[in-house]
Amino acid sequence: MQPERIVITSDLLRVTGEKTSRKGFATNTNFFAAMLKPQISAATRLPVTILEWDDTSSFDGKAVYDAFGLDASAASWARIFAADATDALCALFLPHVENSLVIGFEISPLLQKILTRLNIPFVDVRWHPLRFLDDIFFGFSSNRSEISAVIASYALSDQEVDFHVGLHKATAIRRSAFNEKGPSFETLIVGQTPFDASLIHDGRIATLLDHEDKIAELARNGSIAFRPHPFSPHPSSPLAAFLEHHGIPRVDSDIDMYALLCDESLQRVVGLSSGTLDEAAFFGLPVIRFLPERWISQPRWFAR
Repeated sequence: MQPERIVITSDLLRVTGEKTSRKGFATNTNFFAAMLKPQISAATRLPVTILEWDDTSSFDGKAVYDAFGLDASAASWARIFAADATDALCALFLPHVENSLVIGFEISPLLQKILTRLNIPFVDVRWHPLRFLDDIFFGFSSNRSEISAVIASYALSDQEVDFHVGLHKATAIRRSAFNEKGPSFETLIVGQTPFDASLIHDGRIATLLDHEDKIAELARNGSIAFRPHPFSPHPSSPLAAFLEHHGIPRVDSDIDMYALLCDESLQRVVGLSSGTLDEAAFFGLPVIRFLPERWISQPRWFAR
C-alpha cells in the first residue's frame, strides 16, 4: 500500500531526568522537520505532519507509560526503550501513523518494533558519530529493504572519510610547529551527556562508574585523562570524586577533540558508547568500548 501522508517524529517517549518534560527533545523534532519538510514535500507531493507528545497533539505518551505501569521519567524511558510491541501499545500508536510513511529522528527500538508490527514503513535518521567531515552527515535505516537499497546508493566511502582524517592530522602537525604542546596522555576517557540514548543498556542508563575497576586498572598502568562532553562539562559529584581518587585529571572540553586524537602519545580511547570511539578508530587508535554497539556506525551506513 502506498502511503497517503508523511509523519515526522522522534523518540516520542524520551523525557528529562528532573520531570516529565519533552522540552529540548521536542525541539529536535521541530528542527528535523524544518530541515527536511521542504524536500520531502517536493519529492512526494504528500502532506507532511509532525507527531509530538505535547499540548498541540492528541498523542498521549502518558498512556504508553501507564500501559507499562510506570511513571514517565528518564529511568522509565530507559526501561521501555527496547521493549516488545504488544497489541495494546500498537493500538495507542495506530491512529497517529496509519496510512503513513514515518520519518523519525533517532526513534527508539520500541517505536521501530511498533511500526514494523503495524506494517508502517519508516526511515530512521540519526546523527552519524563521525563529526570531523566537511558537512553534517546522518545515518539511515529502514524496515523496508527497497528503501534501504535506495539510501545505500548515496553512502559515503571509506576513502572520503580517510581524506578528512589526513587533513586533521596535517593540521595538527602544522600547528605543532608554532604552538606550545599541552599535556599528553596514553589513555583518554571520553564523557557523554547523562541522558544519551546510546547509554541505555539492560533497561537502565549506564555510567562510567559501572566500570570503576576497569578504569582504575587503566589509571594504574599509565598516564590517563578524562575529557567531559562539551554539553556536560562538569561530571557528577560521584564521578568527580572517583577521578580525583585515582588521580585522573580532566581535559578542558573546549580543547579540540581532533587535536587530541592526533597526539602521537595517545595509545587508546575509552568510553561507554560515545561517537568519539567511532572517530578514534578512523584515526587508527585502539578503542575500549564498555557498552555494546546498538547501531552500525560504518561509513556505508550514512549518506550525503
